[in-house]
Amino acid sequence: MSFGGAALFIAFAVIRSQLPLLYAAHAAPSSHEQQRNTDAVVVDDGGGGLGSPGPPFVVAGYLPDYRDYVDVNESAVLLTDIMLFSLTPESILLRYSSGGGGGGGGGGGGCCLSSRHYDKIREAKSYKRERHRRRSATTADDYDDIRILVTIGGGGRSDGFRDVLTGTRQFQRSFIGGMARLCRDEGLDGIDLNFEGIRSLEEWSAYLAFLSAASTHLHRHDLLVTVALHPGQYLPSGVCGDVDRVHIMTYDMVRPSTVDHHASMHIAKDSIEKFAWNGCPPSKLVMGIPAYGRHEHDMGLVMTYSELVDDIMMNGGDEKMETETAKTTIQSINSWSGYRFDSPDDVRTKVEYAASNGLGGIFIWELGQDKRMPGLAEGGMLLEVAAAAATNAVDRYAGDVLGDEF
Repeated sequence: MSFGGAALFIAFAVIRSQLPLLYAAHAAPSSHEQQRNTDAVVVDDGGGGLGSPGPPFVVAGYLPDYRDYVDVNESAVLLTDIMLFSLTPESILLRYSSGGGGGGGGGGGGCCLSSRHYDKIREAKSYKRERHRRRSATTADDYDDIRILVTIGGGGRSDGFRDVLTGTRQFQRSFIGGMARLCRDEGLDGIDLNFEGIRSLEEWSAYLAFLSAASTHLHRHDLLVTVALHPGQYLPSGVCGDVDRVHIMTYDMVRPSTVDHHASMHIAKDSIEKFAWNGCPPSKLVMGIPAYGRHEHDMGLVMTYSELVDDIMMNGGDEKMETETAKTTIQSINSWSGYRFDSPDDVRTKVEYAASNGLGGIFIWELGQDKRMPGLAEGGMLLEVAAAAATNAVDRYAGDVLGDEF
């Protein structure tokens, strides 16, 4: 979840060749854009509990702070979880820390969420509840309230984790306690942790210990703990057992020897299976789906799915497409002007794969990149396909034994 260009992919290649466990950055915004206790609590390093029980199949989406102009009310109706992206670790320390032995002040101050972002998501949650209330007068459909998590870290926003990992035990306790207090103050359901740019195996080991300690404490407050990881950043089974979900960033997967879609199904499938083989139960793995494309010959060039659809509608034929025609026509289009991306049909295939193999769900990076069409796809074209496919697939595979692939 980052702000990269061509240099980012060179860095990817170097890091992956030297440290297979460690990766550098998350999905970029479009290249067309510039883009519950009040006291700190003693943290026990022992076994964790379970977070709040969730829906059987997660359909989640990230909403970055720089997308605060996007109306996500209709998207919320389709989602089980939404992750607000993001706060730097420094933000937690500035807001809640009582001090006590941190490092040298890593990332340069807190950012990037404010009260308007929390208000926006609370409004979306209320909208979903009201929609259900109106529908429940005539139907008996089940209802799962949307859960709101906040991401700590992300690309360009993770340096403060080093202060936490190298700080005193009291400093770490204060930080973890601060995350719990943030959730209480803002009415959040959990924390999504995303330490990007891990530099060494020592940092990775320290981060694993931190994940377990944070999970233990946050679970005591009935809060969820998720962790966003790149393919290859495998969790030991014990740590995977401590967290509630692992969000695998199955995109920006660049293999220098091939020209391929950065989120192709065969590479994503291989990445998911390796996480399971290395000790994470499939039920905790959540598969990432990008709402953007990268150019097949220059991965630093990015277009959002919304931009791609607009371009297809404008230039896809002899005449400008009508909106309703475009929605039908582009269902299978996953390549345009050199850009490779997930089509609605590709998203459906990924959701069906996730459900049929017992995965915990899928998430979309990110909601603001999806294409909204008034009256046709108000929640986003890719998200609407994902939500419908999830409902159908879960019904179809309910009670099935996990496939032989794992």
